[in-house]
Amino acid sequence: MEFVKHVKIRKEKFGVVIFDTYRGKVFVVNKHLLFVYMLIVYMLIIFVRMAVLR
Repeated sequence: MEFVKHVKIRKEKFGVVIFDTYRGKVFVVNKHLLFVYMLIVYMLIIFVRMAVLR
């Protein structure tokens, strides 16, 4: 299953609306929470890459 096929993102003035069409869920994220979420995701990616490279 591809995650990207089932997710639609719509940018709004003060944040982002994320539609999960596979599960029928809607998520609303403001700019600040989106920044924190992206920061956590990037940190996890770096951590996993460092663990794999060892």
